[in-house]
Amino acid sequence: MILNQFKHILITDIGSTTTKAVLVGSENDAGHFLDETNIPTTVEKPCEDVKIGLLTAVRLLQKKTKVRLVSEEGKIVIPYLTTSSAGGGLQILVFGLSAVDTGKLANMTAYGAGGVILKTFTIDDLVPDVTKMRLIQELHPDLILMAGGIDGGAIAGVVRLAEILSLSEPTPKFHQSERIPLVFAGNVDARRFITEVLGEKFELHIVENIRPSLTETNVKPAQRKVHELFMKNVMERAPGYAGIKKWVTTDIIPTPVGVENILSLYAEKVNQNILMVDIGGATTDIFTYIKGEYQRTVSANIGMSYSISNILADAGIERIMANLPENFSERDVRNYIVNKTLNPTYVPISDAEKIVEQAVAIQGLSLALKHHWEMNFSTIRLGFWKRLKHRRNFNPYEQIFQIKEDEVFQICDINLIIGAGGILSHVDNKEEAMWMLVEGFKPSGITRLVIDYFFKSPHLGVLARLDSQLALNLFEKECLRDVAFVIAPVGKIVPGKVALTIVDKTTSKSYSLNGGAFLYLKEGGDLELIPAKKIFLGRSRHKLTLSTKLPVLFDGRGRGQNMINKELAKSGIPEFSFKKTDFVTRVQTREKKLELFSGEYRIERRLPYEGEILVKEGDEVLPEMVVGKNRFAAPKIYIVDVHRLVGYDRKLTEQEILEGMLAKVGDEVKIGQRIFRAKGKTFLEDYFYCYSPVRGRITQIEKSGMIILREIQDYDDKPVTIEVSKQLGIRPKDIIRYLEKKVGDFVERDMTIAKDLRTLTFVKSPATGVVKEINRKEGTVIVQYDIKPILLKAFVKGKVTKVEDTRKVEITGRGMMFYGVIGFGSENSGEIALLNEMEDLDDSSKNKVVVTYKPINDKFLTKADILGIAGIIAPSIENKDWVGFYGQEIGVALTGDEDISFVLILTEGFGKIEMDEACRKFFTEVNGKIASLSGRTQIRAGVTRPTVIVSE
Repeated sequence: MILNQFKHILITDIGSTTTKAVLVGSENDAGHFLDETNIPTTVEKPCEDVKIGLLTAVRLLQKKTKVRLVSEEGKIVIPYLTTSSAGGGLQILVFGLSAVDTGKLANMTAYGAGGVILKTFTIDDLVPDVTKMRLIQELHPDLILMAGGIDGGAIAGVVRLAEILSLSEPTPKFHQSERIPLVFAGNVDARRFITEVLGEKFELHIVENIRPSLTETNVKPAQRKVHELFMKNVMERAPGYAGIKKWVTTDIIPTPVGVENILSLYAEKVNQNILMVDIGGATTDIFTYIKGEYQRTVSANIGMSYSISNILADAGIERIMANLPENFSERDVRNYIVNKTLNPTYVPISDAEKIVEQAVAIQGLSLALKHHWEMNFSTIRLGFWKRLKHRRNFNPYEQIFQIKEDEVFQICDINLIIGAGGILSHVDNKEEAMWMLVEGFKPSGITRLVIDYFFKSPHLGVLARLDSQLALNLFEKECLRDVAFVIAPVGKIVPGKVALTIVDKTTSKSYSLNGGAFLYLKEGGDLELIPAKKIFLGRSRHKLTLSTKLPVLFDGRGRGQNMINKELAKSGIPEFSFKKTDFVTRVQTREKKLELFSGEYRIERRLPYEGEILVKEGDEVLPEMVVGKNRFAAPKIYIVDVHRLVGYDRKLTEQEILEGMLAKVGDEVKIGQRIFRAKGKTFLEDYFYCYSPVRGRITQIEKSGMIILREIQDYDDKPVTIEVSKQLGIRPKDIIRYLEKKVGDFVERDMTIAKDLRTLTFVKSPATGVVKEINRKEGTVIVQYDIKPILLKAFVKGKVTKVEDTRKVEITGRGMMFYGVIGFGSENSGEIALLNEMEDLDDSSKNKVVVTYKPINDKFLTKADILGIAGIIAPSIENKDWVGFYGQEIGVALTGDEDISFVLILTEGFGKIEMDEACRKFFTEVNGKIASLSGRTQIRAGVTRPTVIVSE
């Protein structure tokens, strides 16, 4: 035993929300947990260094145990082990060809590997390219997953997404000088283009296509690669992580790996099918050990603090309310859930708050388990003969999952459920834990429920690397606590009709479990279980026995589509009935209410892609001043496949392709110009021809027969007048007879728009655009390109201190910077105007930033939208009112790209909360000054809060 060598071992788990430290020591030749401490993980500003929270926890543990753990210089002085998930989940940008196919598959891949999906972009998502680029720049992903196209299919869409990504030049959440990992899992024919376009800018990993054909899916290779990068990035890029690496006795491992390590040891010892859950603050991990096969999923958007509002978004408020007391209002519940996301370290203190969180946990467990089944197992249907062959070996009323080629299982095969995580560990009694596990997982057959009350599974998983027997002994003796058995018959269950008869041989008492009913035997018993006709207990329809002193809950609702809709909390069983409580909650606020910076600030302003910078170093700028412009749309890539011309059944040789080229790399070509020919008989000629689809430049010619062209952009949004009658030498009123184009037609530069065959005179357009006007009095044609330039505004008052090429501007100024709690909308600026009452909002407020000290509602937002308000700073709004106005739930609280006409910043949160006195004082002092507002908010590692800048 390692404790024979070392008297004490310090073990921590640095979670996304909480850092948990435990001290293991030897006593009577056995290992024990001597004590523990829990401290909020310091991953958010202003600390933004996980070492700070870690050392705080260790010093507190040192004080409690009187064991010297850390030196005065802040160095841990005994053997130290740790796990970590402090990066807050791997934040992923997803790219797919279509929203319903590869985009959806890519999302599944990211979720299955533990990804927090920041945004999913597809060719058909209707999001303008410029908006895509701005979002890509602002979201700072840890990893990018790109898929699209079946093998051998078209690659134009995939290459276009790659071009958009390349032009955007995103930076990672931490360590912005590093390249972002990018996993490409799309069409094999696009790999070379992806490598050339993205290989230098990103850490590129190419894996098998997740959609190799229209009838196949293959997410595992991409999932493994994303998972591998998750294991690295979730820890390595957490602030302060590098320092902790120097302190540990053995390698740091991810928290989920620690849990998996100890579960593996335990499962092999007890030889049972096990489901284990760790529901944390940001993520929920599901582990299964079924018939010797281990599987794990990380649902990175499901958790009880950072991700709690995403459970609301995914499950819906109706499901959450179904498990709550009838006197709880939807408004109160909504406000509490979303405020918990905004203040993730808040710990519930009232009975009402605990009940709400437990009801949300039920839905979180259900969603995470659904993800687990979808990601790891396929549902199969047995044909008639297989059903006949296996009729005694499976339950016909439950789904059949394929675990490997020749092995199936059903939910009823799971013997043991282990629950872990703060929400399950910090319960007042066993019944609370039973309620969450039964309602969240809906186990069937006979299932034992166990809780890791102290949630030291990660700690013991890393300890197992040094001493597996010690870790296993501690897990069994000091972590696991038996809770109960749950018995759920499945079959043709009818409401009110007996589904199961229970006889207690010890007391000779007999009980009947009717369809839709519950029965709770708190002391257990020596039980004989007799199912009714067409009712199964697990895979058996015969009587079974169970002898236990643990509580036994009988659930007669059935399972699957025919499950009787009834909640355990409303069953009338006293142990599961809610205590009589009103919804009383303490207003959740950050410890530091007024976050204010005063002095010099520097901000970077950046065009979506290369364009024109209109200022120079030393220029003075104001918020509304345009400092940069993209005159043209993002350049497009066009791909010509010569095999499509001649037919894929005829394979052109490399020699034929090279000889058939009518232009070379670097050539500028016109729209409709011949760029390739191949021998083949047509109606009029002996050759097939490929024509350029664009006026552009050939950038690449592939031996495989692909010709890549990049659009030439020298058009402008200014109207161009063409004097057609003068050039043709005709009367102005006669030009209609000579025109090749009409109003509304699109023309390329150098394209013929009029001609006189008698004199062989041709009039060509000097510009690209749309024919806007034909003037028969003047004999002219007006062509104008329909493009709205992308304008980059200064956003703040200050001086230009740096200009970088054709893309970036740095502005330095002085003033005050205020951080809100959450914001919506992109950015805007205007004069601050205080409102005494909401009714004071009128036409005089147009283009201003209005500030109110009182809560607002959806009617206020609607009026502000109509009046053209630049921004709103308010203390709070009911979450239901915001969702009613905007139409979407907040989810994981990545905000700032909402399509609204103003910027909204809340200083307190959701509900009916008035503005804090310190905030009031600040806005009173700056009334009438110009303020710049950014609604961008991100409540995870690398936290971003909405900003108000008041320049001097």
